[in-house]
Amino acid sequence: MPLVREYTPDDLAACVALLQRGHDPRFDEARFRWLHEQGPGGASRIVVCEDEGRIVGASAIIPRPAWLAGRLCLAGRDVDPVVDPAYRGRGLFSAMLEWLLAHRDGIEFLYNFANAASAPGFLKRGWREAGRVRDRVCQLGARPLSREQLLHLATYPRA
Repeated sequence: MPLVREYTPDDLAACVALLQRGHDPRFDEARFRWLHEQGPGGASRIVVCEDEGRIVGASAIIPRPAWLAGRLCLAGRDVDPVVDPAYRGRGLFSAMLEWLLAHRDGIEFLYNFANAASAPGFLKRGWREAGRVRDRVCQLGARPLSREQLLHLATYPRA
């Protein structure tokens, strides 16, 4: 089993490469720094999985100020959990989630917007669905009755 440990700044390039390989090829260092170093709630709690010196898993909780029961508190949003495609199905996702839960450091509650791939891992760990979020999209710059506007209306029908 790969080693589960806290992220260090030396892991930046390897984490970005992993996110590009296993999540989104457009992910870059600027986005990583914006998400995990410059947030209004402080630095993210980040965990990595390392196997023979190579980062093969990463996950983070972004601290966010939030109102809960009429008071300001610190919430945490799980974001971009990723496991190298060659290491999937080995329990790394669950190991990283357990590490993050144990190292919340002042975060009072956690939330996320799990996709179909990650939702089962969260549900197995006792998370529950609190509701569904419907996306809303606004097409900017489209001319009235243009091809772009018609495509937008056909793709994102009104509720």
